[in-house]
Parts: sequence; C-alpha cells; structure tokens
Amino acid sequence: MSGPGPDSDRFEEEVVSILERQGGAVLSMDSIRKSLDDPPGDFSDRLEQLVSRGVIWPVGRRSYALPSTVNLVRGRIRLRRSGSAVLPPAGEGQGPVEIDRRRVGDALDGDLVMVRLMPTPVSGRGRSRAARQGRVLAVLERKRTRLSGVLLREASRRWFVRPLDPALPESLPVRGKPPSGTRSGCVVLCDLDFDGGAGVIVRKALGDSGSPHALIDGLVAGALGPETDFPDRLVSAAEESASRFPDGSPRKDLRDWLTLTIDPADARDFDDAVSVRKADGEILLGVHIADVALFVTPGSDLDEEAYRRATSTYLPDRVIPMLPEALSAGACSLRPGEDRPARSVLLRFREDGELIGSSIERSVIRSSARLTYEEVQAYLTGQDEPGLPGLSGSLGVMKGLATALASRRRERGGIDLGSDEYGVVFDEEGWPSIVEQTADDDSHRLVEMFMVQANSAVAEYCRWSGLPVLYRVHPPPGRFSGERLKQELSGLGIRLPGSREIGPSFLQRVLDEHGGGARGSMVREMVLRSLSRAVYSPRSDGHFGLALRDYMHFTSPIRRYPDLLVHQVLAVLDEGSFPSALRPLTAAASHTSEAERDAEALERSSIELMALLDLSRRTGEVFGGVVTGSTDFGAFIRLEGLPVEGLLHVSRARAVRQLQPGSEIRVEVTSVDVLGGRVSLAPA
Repeated sequence: MSGPGPDSDRFEEEVVSILERQGGAVLSMDSIRKSLDDPPGDFSDRLEQLVSRGVIWPVGRRSYALPSTVNLVRGRIRLRRSGSAVLPPAGEGQGPVEIDRRRVGDALDGDLVMVRLMPTPVSGRGRSRAARQGRVLAVLERKRTRLSGVLLREASRRWFVRPLDPALPESLPVRGKPPSGTRSGCVVLCDLDFDGGAGVIVRKALGDSGSPHALIDGLVAGALGPETDFPDRLVSAAEESASRFPDGSPRKDLRDWLTLTIDPADARDFDDAVSVRKADGEILLGVHIADVALFVTPGSDLDEEAYRRATSTYLPDRVIPMLPEALSAGACSLRPGEDRPARSVLLRFREDGELIGSSIERSVIRSSARLTYEEVQAYLTGQDEPGLPGLSGSLGVMKGLATALASRRRERGGIDLGSDEYGVVFDEEGWPSIVEQTADDDSHRLVEMFMVQANSAVAEYCRWSGLPVLYRVHPPPGRFSGERLKQELSGLGIRLPGSREIGPSFLQRVLDEHGGGARGSMVREMVLRSLSRAVYSPRSDGHFGLALRDYMHFTSPIRRYPDLLVHQVLAVLDEGSFPSALRPLTAAASHTSEAERDAEALERSSIELMALLDLSRRTGEVFGGVVTGSTDFGAFIRLEGLPVEGLLHVSRARAVRQLQPGSEIRVEVTSVDVLGGRVSLAPA
C-alpha cells in the first residue's frame, strides 16, 4: 500500500475533484477509476486509504462520496468530564457539533472522528443554540496510545484507573492484573486498549498520588511519554555545538549598548534582551534574540529533535526544553557580562510610537544586567532605585515608548485581554502553597510590546522577500462564535446590537466597559472563547487580535520551533543564497500548531491540579466568587484569583436557583475531589 507522498497527495486531489465536479453525487469505484487520467496499479488500496483518513466515505457497496454530501463531519473531538463532547467548527459559517455521552462510543479526547449529523437544535449552559447534534460514526485516528492516572481498587476487587487528564473519562477498567510493585493509590502509566471498549493496561508505577511532583510526573508521562530527557548522543552534540562561537562571521558589534534581559524570577532561559537609545527626537529600540540557528543547523540531529518536540513545556515544578541544556541554559542564554551571538531587530521610532525604519542584523551583544519583572516594576514606580548607571534613564525611555505603542495598538483595533496565566509556589515539603495569577503590569507590558514590534517587523520583511517561513496567523471569529458571544454576554445583562460586527475594536470596548471586577474575568473568558485560535501557517494571512497585517513568532527560538525556522532561513540568506524551504511548510505548520495546543493543555492541567491540591488543604476557608452558570441542581462558582470552579449545590442554599450568571457571592469550600476536579461549596 502506498505511503504518504507527492503521488498520494495528487491522487487525493484528483479523487476529491472528481467527486466535487459531480455536485455531491455518489460514484462507484469503477466510475472514479475511469475518471482518472492515469489510475495507479494499487488504485483500490489508495481508495481505502482515503476512506481510513475520512477524505471520502463508502456509501453502499463499492461506492463513495464526499463526507459533507452524506451529512458527515470529520474533526478532532473534545470530550468533557461529564462524558459529552463537542466537535469544533470545521470552517467559516459552520457551528460546533454537540455529541451526547451516549453517542460518543469509545472515542477519547483529541481523536480524529467521523460524525453523523443529527439535525436537532440544542441549548443550555455553555452551548450555542446554533449548535448541531451528532453521533460518532467511526474513530479515524487515535490521538493517544497511553495515559496516566491513579490506580484504584473497588470493593469487588476489580481494578480501575482514574485518569489525571480531566478531558478523559472518570474511570477506565484495567485489563489483566497490574504489574507487581503497583498498589492502590499509586500514579501509573498505562497503555490504552480498545478491545471491547476503552480500557487500560498498566505498565509501570510513577509514585504515590499523595506527592504533587508524582502527579505532575504522571501528567507528563501520559502526554509526552515516560522519557523526556535527551539521549546522550544529543547531549554530546549540543555540548559540541555550543563551542561554535565565535564563528568568524561578520557581526554588528552592539556590546557597548546598555542591554537588559527582563524575565520572571524563576525563568529557566534568557533568549531575548532589549535596549534603547534616544537621539534627535527618535528612539532606537534593539530587540536582541539569541542566534540559535548558529548552533542548531537545518537537518542536524539537534534540529530533528527540536522539530519533533516543537516547543518547550513549562510546568509548575520543571521545564521540558526543546533544546538540551548546553544550549538552552548555556550558549543560547544571554547571561550578563558574557559575549553572545544574536539576531538583533533594530527599530527606529518617533517619540509618539510611529515606526520609521527597521533592520535585522547578525550581531554580538553583551547583556548588562539580568532583571526580573518585579525589579523593573519597582524601578518604574519609584519604589526602588537601580544601582546600574544609566539604567533608570533607559527604563524611563522604554516605559514611554511602550505606552505610545500600546496607544497605537488600541487605535488600530488590537485587543488587550490581559493576563490569564498562573504561577505556583511550593513549600519546603514540596506542596503547592501559593497559586496566584501572573501580574499584568507595566514591566510585563513593556516586554510584550517590544517583542510584538520585533515579530511584526521580521514578518513583514519575510513576506516582502518571499522567504519560506511560518507565520503566526489569527483568523477573525466566525458568525456562530459572534452569536454565541452575544448570547453569553446577554446572560450577564450586557446587551449588544444584533447587527453589530464583532470586530477587534468592538471587542476591546466590551472589555473596557465590562472587564473589571470579579465579573470581568468571565467577560474576558467569553471574549477569548469567541475568538478563533491562532495557528502557524506558511501564508501571512494577518493577526486579528493584534490587528496586524503581518505577524510571526521570531523572538523565542530556544523554545519554539517556528521561531528557530525563521532564524535558520535568515542564516541561509546571510550566506548569499536565497533559501529553499528547509522542510515541508504545510506539514510543519500543522505539527507545530498541534504541539503547541498539547503543551498548553498539559501546562493548564498541571496548574489546575496544583490549585486543587492547595485547595484540598483549605477546606473551611471562605472565598469570593462569581456565578458562571446554574442548573437544576445548583450553581457553578468561579473562585476569585484561582483557576478553579466549584458547585454550590441546591441542597445547601434554597435561593441558589435565583443566582444569575455574573452575580458575586461569598462561599465556603466544604470538600475537594482532586482527581475528579470537583469542588463543593456552601454559602459563607
């Protein structure tokens, strides 16, 4: 049977085109064969490959049609903890497909499935009236082959596993006996087994479920596999590669600039730095990025491993890097007082933030100081005085420029959603003791504004030059997303004109007027859900949220492969030849976008798990909260300052049915089911 390749792609295009030309007709195998200019010898096998991938679908005996013409939809399913699921919109003008738990079959979260549409409208908490119903007809591709969870034993002495991933079913039966050394209550790594329904085969124990770090071990093993360390050969390759600088190439010497790295206090890598100079009414901003392409060359073993990982993953107690430590924390880390090769984006602005020129330089820099966000914020607000000569003046210029850039972003219609990230602090016993939202202050915004400017300038240059790179694109929201947002905001008493276009300026006005206070987090979340997801693409199709014509990720080549790819292409251009595509860009865009989604899901799951662990030792405490929804059995409450939602059961408060979404309330935490992700609340 033919594998994927150019011939297979052409065959797929031809078959799809033949069916499209027939206007949705069902064609026999012989009719399709006769319509092909040059039918391949393995025609029937190739046809079955298209069926297995859901490109076409069998209708009757030896006849086929496009899925859309026979009321089928293909996509990656998203399961809820309740067991129901949703198939996200497949394209513009299409709404989501809701799937009842009884119609999910053995599909698991992230599986590629074929769904039969059932034209029954649905409504209710968190669902759009425009949604359609469906049932899973077939699983085309399994997203995962393994998972991790806590091994438990029922009174009947049967074993089962409670997955740590909240998107998976609450329990899965164990096939056979768990291996020796495992016991009830330990975190285990399992293989999925679908013989007779979804079940698991326990492979190994990872630690005790009472250990926060063992739980994170489990999340990592289930998502990425048991081995996340680099093999010895790649560690050695990275150490050898780290010695390449100085490489003798011509570089712009920027070592006399006052250059700063500004990062979180617990940052593990320092691949970007900033500097400013002011003269003749202009501001010259330098955004300096570690020249990772010097150390990771296209096609090398390091490059292939970086592509496979596609991104670094940042968890509460560790980082799983894209590159070995000799590079990520060594040669590519812009440490103070050490010469480092860089790729510098030099941007000239007027004082009002208007960009009047830019260039991309191969450079050598020397970081003057490593600052934390907290230190910079203290300097900017006058709470502390910097000891480094010239630092106070530079930070003042940076703050003024960042303020001007923020005003310009607002004027062109960019959206500012603020920060929704959380950090975890562990106590001496390794237990999460503080889970708090990341600050959204001047120091963070300053760095964000400068990185956006550098990313946009490089993206514009790449587009005009026709370079084979990946862009960061953010499509505008679809019609169904806009309708759903209006319905959700209406539930909070926020009325939007029915004919008003959901554009970025309009969304920002909603955030400005209703994004404050306890209810503001709900409004921001609703707006965020209404937006399409930003992805990587070989085409520069614009960024809706930033209101930019051209945008890409360029400033983090240590931890994101699309950034590294841009650096590698620019390095080829530096050598005097126009680069061809270093790898198939469409496949790279899909792979890196999916890897990013998986990493974000893992990061989010680990933060939520640590928040639940922390909360489990705080039963009896009172929290502020906001009602996010209600049902016949109670109201759901988002706890203020935590990524956690709890249930205020109707049996605990007779007036709970009268609570409206957006209402603020004080509640007491009565119990926490950490693995089930459930928090029970009572009125304070």
